[in-house]
Amino acid sequence: MRNGEEKQGENKRIANDSYKGVNIPKYLCGESEDSIDLQISSLTYVFRLYQINALGPFLKPDEHHRGFYTFSYATDQYSDWNTSPGKDIFICNNRLNRIYNVSEFLEALLADPYRVLIDYPKNKFRAMLILSGPPTELKELPKLNKNDHFEFIILRPEDPDERYVEVLTMLASLYREHRVSIQLKRKLALKVLSTQREKHPLHVKFTKNDRASIIRTYLQKLAFHVQVERIYRATLKTKQKHLRNALLKISPPELKKLDNARKSTRSKKSANMNTTPKKKQLQLSALCESSPKLDENIKTSQMDSKPRRQSGSIEPLESIWASDTNSDTHFKPSDSESAASSSSGSTRPFTSEEKKLFYDQSKMAVRIRIERERLCLT
Repeated sequence: MRNGEEKQGENKRIANDSYKGVNIPKYLCGESEDSIDLQISSLTYVFRLYQINALGPFLKPDEHHRGFYTFSYATDQYSDWNTSPGKDIFICNNRLNRIYNVSEFLEALLADPYRVLIDYPKNKFRAMLILSGPPTELKELPKLNKNDHFEFIILRPEDPDERYVEVLTMLASLYREHRVSIQLKRKLALKVLSTQREKHPLHVKFTKNDRASIIRTYLQKLAFHVQVERIYRATLKTKQKHLRNALLKISPPELKKLDNARKSTRSKKSANMNTTPKKKQLQLSALCESSPKLDENIKTSQMDSKPRRQSGSIEPLESIWASDTNSDTHFKPSDSESAASSSSGSTRPFTSEEKKLFYDQSKMAVRIRIERERLCLT
Protein backbone atom coordinates (compact mmCIF):
# COMPACT_ATOMS: atom_id res chain seq x y z
CA MET A 1 0.00 0.00 0.00
CA ARG A 2 1.33 3.41 -0.93
CA ASN A 3 1.84 5.92 1.82
CA GLY A 4 0.09 9.32 2.08
CA GLU A 5 2.96 11.27 0.52
CA GLU A 6 2.89 9.14 -2.63
CA LYS A 7 -0.87 9.60 -2.97
CA GLN A 8 -0.55 13.36 -2.49
CA GLY A 9 2.19 13.58 -5.12
CA GLU A 10 0.17 11.57 -7.63
CA ASN A 11 -2.95 13.68 -7.03
CA LYS A 12 -0.90 16.83 -7.64
CA ARG A 13 0.48 15.35 -10.88
CA ILE A 14 -3.01 14.42 -12.06
CA ALA A 15 -4.25 17.93 -11.23
CA ASN A 16 -1.40 19.50 -13.19
CA ASP A 17 -2.01 17.17 -16.14
CA SER A 18 -5.67 18.21 -16.19
CA TYR A 19 -4.62 21.81 -16.99
CA LYS A 20 -2.49 20.82 -19.98
CA GLY A 21 -4.01 22.22 -23.16
CA VAL A 22 -6.08 24.78 -21.22
CA ASN A 23 -5.43 28.41 -22.09
CA ILE A 24 -4.97 30.40 -18.90
CA PRO A 25 -5.77 34.13 -19.22
CA LYS A 26 -3.15 36.67 -18.17
CA TYR A 27 -5.30 39.83 -18.49
CA LEU A 28 -2.54 41.76 -20.24
CA CYS A 29 -3.03 44.64 -22.69
CA GLY A 30 -1.55 45.57 -26.04
CA GLU A 31 0.45 43.10 -28.10
CA SER A 32 0.54 40.64 -25.17
CA GLU A 33 -3.23 40.47 -24.77
CA ASP A 34 -5.07 37.15 -24.56
CA SER A 35 -7.00 35.85 -27.54
CA ILE A 36 -10.37 37.54 -28.05
CA ASP A 37 -12.31 34.36 -27.27
CA LEU A 38 -10.32 33.84 -24.08
CA GLN A 39 -10.89 37.46 -23.05
CA ILE A 40 -14.64 37.04 -23.50
CA SER A 41 -14.88 33.81 -21.51
CA SER A 42 -12.58 34.94 -18.68
CA LEU A 43 -14.11 38.41 -18.29
CA THR A 44 -17.59 36.90 -18.28
CA TYR A 45 -16.57 34.52 -15.50
CA VAL A 46 -14.98 37.15 -13.24
CA PHE A 47 -17.83 39.58 -13.90
CA ARG A 48 -20.31 37.08 -12.53
CA LEU A 49 -17.99 35.81 -9.81
CA TYR A 50 -17.42 39.26 -8.29
CA GLN A 51 -20.76 40.84 -9.24
CA ILE A 52 -18.94 43.79 -10.82
CA ASN A 53 -22.19 45.56 -11.66
CA ALA A 54 -23.05 45.72 -7.93
CA LEU A 55 -19.77 47.27 -6.77
CA GLY A 56 -19.96 50.28 -4.47
CA PRO A 57 -18.35 53.65 -5.26
CA PHE A 58 -15.13 52.90 -3.33
CA LEU A 59 -13.00 49.90 -2.47
CA LYS A 60 -12.80 48.73 1.13
CA PRO A 61 -9.40 48.58 2.88
CA ASP A 62 -8.39 45.03 3.75
CA GLU A 63 -8.47 44.66 7.53
CA HIS A 64 -5.76 41.99 7.54
CA HIS A 65 -3.32 43.33 4.94
CA ARG A 66 -2.13 46.93 5.06
CA GLY A 67 -2.19 48.65 1.69
CA PHE A 68 -4.58 46.09 0.17
CA TYR A 69 -8.22 46.55 -0.78
CA THR A 70 -11.28 44.37 -1.21
CA PHE A 71 -14.51 44.94 -3.08
CA SER A 72 -17.39 46.72 -1.40
CA TYR A 73 -20.92 46.49 -2.70
CA ALA A 74 -23.64 49.09 -3.09
CA THR A 75 -26.04 46.97 -1.03
CA ASP A 76 -25.62 44.11 1.42
CA GLN A 77 -28.21 42.06 -0.44
CA TYR A 78 -27.33 42.24 -4.11
CA SER A 79 -28.87 39.73 -6.53
CA ASP A 80 -27.22 36.34 -6.84
CA TRP A 81 -26.87 34.75 -10.26
CA ASN A 82 -27.77 31.35 -8.82
CA THR A 83 -31.09 32.49 -7.37
CA SER A 84 -32.25 35.28 -9.67
CA PRO A 85 -35.22 34.21 -11.81
CA GLY A 86 -34.54 33.98 -15.52
CA LYS A 87 -30.76 33.64 -15.06
CA ASP A 88 -28.73 30.60 -15.98
CA ILE A 89 -27.01 28.80 -13.14
CA PHE A 90 -23.53 30.14 -12.54
CA ILE A 91 -20.97 27.56 -11.44
CA CYS A 92 -17.80 28.66 -9.68
CA ASN A 93 -15.23 26.65 -7.76
CA ASN A 94 -11.52 26.62 -6.97
CA ARG A 95 -10.67 24.72 -10.13
CA LEU A 96 -12.45 27.25 -12.34
CA ASN A 97 -10.85 30.07 -10.36
CA ARG A 98 -7.44 28.63 -11.27
CA ILE A 99 -8.41 28.07 -14.90
CA TYR A 100 -9.60 31.66 -15.23
CA ASN A 101 -6.62 32.91 -13.21
CA VAL A 102 -8.73 34.95 -10.81
CA SER A 103 -5.74 36.12 -8.78
CA GLU A 104 -4.17 37.61 -11.91
CA PHE A 105 -7.44 39.38 -12.73
CA LEU A 106 -7.50 41.01 -9.28
CA GLU A 107 -3.90 42.09 -9.79
CA ALA A 108 -4.71 43.62 -13.18
CA LEU A 109 -7.77 45.43 -11.84
CA LEU A 110 -6.57 46.63 -8.43
CA ALA A 111 -2.79 47.13 -8.76
CA ASP A 112 -3.44 50.64 -10.02
CA PRO A 113 -2.79 53.92 -8.15
CA TYR A 114 -6.10 55.29 -9.44
CA ARG A 115 -8.00 52.54 -7.62
CA VAL A 116 -8.97 54.92 -4.78
CA LEU A 117 -10.95 57.20 -7.08
CA ILE A 118 -14.71 56.95 -7.06
CA ASP A 119 -16.14 54.11 -9.20
CA TYR A 120 -12.72 53.45 -10.75
CA PRO A 121 -12.58 49.61 -10.53
CA LYS A 122 -16.07 49.33 -12.03
CA ASN A 123 -15.18 51.58 -14.95
CA LYS A 124 -11.76 50.02 -15.44
CA PHE A 125 -13.60 46.73 -15.93
CA ARG A 126 -15.77 48.45 -18.55
CA ALA A 127 -12.56 49.49 -20.30
CA MET A 128 -11.40 45.86 -20.25
CA LEU A 129 -14.55 44.95 -22.21
CA ILE A 130 -13.31 47.01 -25.18
CA LEU A 131 -11.95 44.28 -27.47
CA SER A 132 -9.37 44.79 -30.21
CA GLY A 133 -11.25 42.56 -32.67
CA PRO A 134 -14.11 40.09 -33.12
CA PRO A 135 -14.01 36.54 -31.69
CA THR A 136 -13.18 33.60 -33.96
CA GLU A 137 -15.21 30.89 -32.23
CA LEU A 138 -18.34 32.97 -31.64
CA LYS A 139 -20.63 34.34 -34.32
CA GLU A 140 -21.53 37.39 -32.26
CA LEU A 141 -20.51 39.10 -29.05
CA PRO A 142 -22.31 37.65 -26.01
CA LYS A 143 -24.55 39.82 -23.87
CA LEU A 144 -23.04 40.54 -20.48
CA ASN A 145 -25.26 43.02 -18.65
CA LYS A 146 -26.90 45.62 -20.85
CA ASN A 147 -29.12 47.07 -18.13
CA ASP A 148 -26.09 48.14 -16.07
CA HIS A 149 -24.12 49.12 -19.19
CA PHE A 150 -21.53 46.35 -19.21
CA GLU A 151 -21.12 45.26 -22.82
CA PHE A 152 -18.38 43.92 -25.06
CA ILE A 153 -17.40 46.45 -27.74
CA ILE A 154 -14.96 46.18 -30.62
CA LEU A 155 -12.38 48.92 -31.18
CA ARG A 156 -9.70 47.88 -33.65
CA PRO A 157 -6.27 49.53 -33.37
CA GLU A 158 -6.46 50.79 -36.96
CA ASP A 159 -9.91 52.36 -36.55
CA PRO A 160 -10.21 56.09 -37.37
CA ASP A 161 -10.09 58.70 -34.64
CA GLU A 162 -13.84 59.28 -34.78
CA ARG A 163 -14.44 55.62 -33.91
CA TYR A 164 -12.07 55.94 -30.94
CA VAL A 165 -13.98 59.01 -29.76
CA GLU A 166 -17.35 57.30 -30.23
CA VAL A 167 -16.33 54.22 -28.24
CA LEU A 168 -14.57 56.08 -25.43
CA THR A 169 -17.16 58.80 -24.92
CA MET A 170 -20.42 56.89 -25.53
CA LEU A 171 -20.43 53.19 -26.42
CA ALA A 172 -18.17 52.00 -23.58
CA SER A 173 -20.36 53.79 -20.99
CA LEU A 174 -17.28 54.90 -19.05
CA TYR A 175 -18.31 56.80 -15.91
CA ARG A 176 -21.94 56.88 -16.97
CA GLU A 177 -22.80 57.05 -13.23
CA HIS A 178 -21.58 60.65 -13.24
CA ARG A 179 -22.77 63.66 -15.15
CA VAL A 180 -19.92 64.67 -17.45
CA SER A 181 -20.75 66.65 -20.59
CA ILE A 182 -20.20 64.93 -23.92
CA GLN A 183 -18.31 68.02 -25.11
CA LEU A 184 -15.75 67.67 -22.35
CA LYS A 185 -15.42 63.93 -23.00
CA ARG A 186 -14.80 64.55 -26.70
CA LYS A 187 -12.16 67.21 -26.00
CA LEU A 188 -10.45 64.88 -23.58
CA ALA A 189 -10.51 61.94 -26.02
CA LEU A 190 -9.18 64.04 -28.90
CA LYS A 191 -6.40 65.38 -26.67
CA VAL A 192 -5.38 61.85 -25.69
CA LEU A 193 -5.37 60.74 -29.34
CA SER A 194 -3.29 63.75 -30.36
CA THR A 195 -0.77 63.14 -27.56
CA GLN A 196 -0.43 59.48 -28.54
CA ARG A 197 0.31 60.42 -32.16
CA GLU A 198 2.97 62.86 -31.00
CA LYS A 199 4.69 60.05 -29.10
CA HIS A 200 4.96 57.92 -32.26
CA PRO A 201 4.87 60.28 -35.25
CA LEU A 202 6.09 57.54 -37.62
CA HIS A 203 3.09 55.30 -36.94
CA VAL A 204 0.65 55.54 -39.84
CA LYS A 205 -1.93 53.62 -37.81
CA PHE A 206 -2.22 52.91 -34.13
CA THR A 207 -0.82 49.60 -32.88
CA LYS A 208 -2.33 47.43 -30.16
CA ASN A 209 0.05 49.03 -27.68
CA ASP A 210 -1.07 52.50 -28.81
CA ARG A 211 -4.69 51.45 -28.47
CA ALA A 212 -4.14 50.14 -24.93
CA SER A 213 -2.34 53.34 -23.94
CA ILE A 214 -5.15 55.52 -25.33
CA ILE A 215 -7.86 53.63 -23.43
CA ARG A 216 -5.87 53.63 -20.18
CA THR A 217 -4.94 57.32 -20.39
CA TYR A 218 -8.47 58.43 -21.25
CA LEU A 219 -9.92 56.39 -18.38
CA GLN A 220 -7.45 57.83 -15.87
CA LYS A 221 -7.98 61.43 -16.97
CA LEU A 222 -11.75 61.04 -16.90
CA ALA A 223 -11.56 59.43 -13.45
CA PHE A 224 -9.32 62.27 -12.25
CA HIS A 225 -11.80 64.88 -13.49
CA VAL A 226 -14.80 63.16 -11.88
CA GLN A 227 -13.05 62.92 -8.50
CA VAL A 228 -11.83 66.53 -8.61
CA GLU A 229 -15.31 67.80 -9.51
CA ARG A 230 -16.79 65.79 -6.66
CA ILE A 231 -14.45 67.30 -4.07
CA TYR A 232 -14.76 70.75 -5.63
CA ARG A 233 -18.56 70.79 -5.43
CA ALA A 234 -18.51 69.47 -1.87
CA THR A 235 -15.99 72.17 -0.93
CA LEU A 236 -18.19 74.92 -2.36
CA LYS A 237 -21.23 73.63 -0.49
CA THR A 238 -19.31 73.32 2.78
CA LYS A 239 -17.79 76.79 2.56
CA GLN A 240 -21.11 78.34 1.59
CA LYS A 241 -22.71 76.72 4.63
CA HIS A 242 -19.98 78.12 6.90
CA LEU A 243 -20.40 81.55 5.31
CA ARG A 244 -24.15 81.49 5.82
CA ASN A 245 -23.77 80.48 9.47
CA ALA A 246 -21.23 83.24 10.06
CA LEU A 247 -23.49 85.87 8.50
CA LEU A 248 -26.41 84.80 10.67
CA LYS A 249 -24.37 85.72 13.76
CA ILE A 250 -23.79 89.28 12.53
CA SER A 251 -26.30 92.00 13.47
CA PRO A 252 -28.03 93.89 10.60
CA PRO A 253 -26.06 97.17 11.14
CA GLU A 254 -22.74 95.31 11.09
CA LEU A 255 -23.86 93.34 8.04
CA LYS A 256 -24.68 96.58 6.25
CA LYS A 257 -21.21 97.95 7.07
CA LEU A 258 -19.60 94.79 5.65
CA ASP A 259 -21.72 95.09 2.52
CA ASN A 260 -20.70 98.73 2.04
CA ALA A 261 -17.04 97.84 2.60
CA ARG A 262 -17.28 95.08 0.01
CA LYS A 263 -18.87 97.45 -2.52
CA SER A 264 -16.15 100.02 -1.83
CA THR A 265 -13.45 97.40 -2.41
CA ARG A 266 -15.03 96.37 -5.69
CA SER A 267 -15.27 100.01 -6.78
CA LYS A 268 -11.55 100.50 -6.13
CA LYS A 269 -10.76 97.35 -8.10
CA SER A 270 -12.91 98.65 -10.95
CA ALA A 271 -11.07 101.97 -10.89
CA ASN A 272 -7.73 100.18 -10.99
CA MET A 273 -8.95 98.15 -13.94
CA ASN A 274 -9.76 101.34 -15.83
CA THR A 275 -6.19 102.62 -15.35
CA THR A 276 -4.63 99.29 -16.33
CA PRO A 277 -3.18 99.01 -19.86
CA LYS A 278 -5.70 97.54 -22.29
CA LYS A 279 -3.84 94.26 -22.81
CA LYS A 280 -3.45 93.55 -19.08
CA GLN A 281 -7.03 94.64 -18.48
CA LEU A 282 -8.29 92.03 -20.93
CA GLN A 283 -6.16 89.38 -19.23
CA LEU A 284 -7.50 90.26 -15.80
CA SER A 285 -11.06 90.35 -17.10
CA ALA A 286 -10.66 86.92 -18.64
CA LEU A 287 -9.27 85.60 -15.36
CA CYS A 288 -12.22 86.93 -13.38
CA GLU A 289 -14.78 85.50 -15.78
CA SER A 290 -13.15 82.10 -16.26
CA SER A 291 -14.57 78.96 -14.71
CA PRO A 292 -12.23 76.20 -13.49
CA LYS A 293 -12.96 73.31 -15.87
CA LEU A 294 -10.76 70.39 -16.78
CA ASP A 295 -10.82 71.09 -20.51
CA GLU A 296 -9.12 74.43 -19.76
CA ASN A 297 -6.52 72.74 -17.54
CA ILE A 298 -5.83 69.45 -19.34
CA LYS A 299 -2.08 69.91 -19.27
CA THR A 300 -2.01 70.79 -15.59
CA SER A 301 -4.01 67.68 -14.72
CA GLN A 302 -1.38 65.27 -16.04
CA MET A 303 0.13 63.14 -13.33
CA ASP A 304 3.68 63.50 -14.60
CA SER A 305 3.69 67.27 -14.06
CA LYS A 306 4.75 68.65 -10.71
CA PRO A 307 1.79 69.99 -8.69
CA ARG A 308 1.96 73.65 -7.87
CA ARG A 309 2.03 74.71 -4.24
CA GLN A 310 -1.26 76.30 -3.22
CA SER A 311 -2.08 78.48 -0.27
CA GLY A 312 -4.44 76.95 2.24
CA SER A 313 -4.53 73.50 3.76
CA ILE A 314 -5.29 70.37 1.75
CA GLU A 315 -5.94 68.17 4.78
CA PRO A 316 -9.58 69.22 5.34
CA LEU A 317 -10.39 67.90 1.86
CA GLU A 318 -9.47 64.38 2.99
CA SER A 319 -12.66 64.27 5.06
CA ILE A 320 -14.72 64.97 1.94
CA TRP A 321 -13.17 62.07 0.00
CA ALA A 322 -15.42 59.23 1.11
CA SER A 323 -18.29 61.19 2.60
CA ASP A 324 -21.71 61.30 0.97
CA THR A 325 -20.78 58.61 -1.55
CA ASN A 326 -24.13 58.84 -3.30
CA SER A 327 -23.75 62.51 -4.20
CA ASP A 328 -22.42 61.65 -7.65
CA THR A 329 -24.07 58.34 -8.35
CA HIS A 330 -27.50 59.81 -7.63
CA PHE A 331 -26.89 63.36 -8.82
CA LYS A 332 -29.33 66.06 -7.74
CA PRO A 333 -29.69 69.55 -9.26
CA SER A 334 -28.82 71.06 -5.88
CA ASP A 335 -25.38 69.45 -6.10
CA SER A 336 -24.39 71.34 -9.23
CA GLU A 337 -21.65 73.94 -9.16
CA SER A 338 -24.01 76.74 -10.12
CA ALA A 339 -26.37 75.88 -7.26
CA ALA A 340 -23.54 75.58 -4.76
CA SER A 341 -22.13 78.96 -5.69
CA SER A 342 -25.34 80.90 -6.23
CA SER A 343 -26.30 83.67 -3.86
CA SER A 344 -29.38 83.41 -1.73
CA GLY A 345 -30.53 86.17 0.56
CA SER A 346 -27.66 87.26 2.76
CA THR A 347 -24.94 85.09 1.16
CA ARG A 348 -22.77 86.18 -1.75
CA PRO A 349 -21.40 84.00 -4.57
CA PHE A 350 -17.75 83.05 -4.47
CA THR A 351 -15.45 85.11 -6.64
CA SER A 352 -13.72 83.49 -9.60
CA GLU A 353 -10.41 83.73 -7.73
CA GLU A 354 -11.87 81.84 -4.76
CA LYS A 355 -13.38 79.21 -7.06
CA LYS A 356 -10.06 78.72 -8.80
CA LEU A 357 -8.31 78.31 -5.46
CA PHE A 358 -10.85 75.69 -4.33
CA TYR A 359 -10.54 73.88 -7.66
CA ASP A 360 -6.73 73.85 -7.58
CA GLN A 361 -6.80 72.57 -3.99
CA SER A 362 -9.19 69.80 -5.05
CA LYS A 363 -6.84 68.79 -7.87
CA MET A 364 -3.92 68.80 -5.44
CA ALA A 365 -5.80 66.56 -2.99
CA VAL A 366 -6.53 64.00 -5.73
CA ARG A 367 -2.93 64.05 -6.98
CA ILE A 368 -1.61 63.49 -3.46
CA ARG A 369 -3.96 60.56 -2.91
CA ILE A 370 -2.96 58.91 -6.20
CA GLU A 371 0.73 59.34 -5.43
CA ARG A 372 0.22 57.71 -2.01
CA GLU A 373 -1.24 54.67 -3.75
CA ARG A 374 1.60 54.65 -6.26
CA LEU A 375 4.10 54.48 -3.40
CA CYS A 376 2.15 51.62 -1.81
CA LEU A 377 2.33 49.66 -5.06
CA THR A 378 6.10 50.05 -5.50
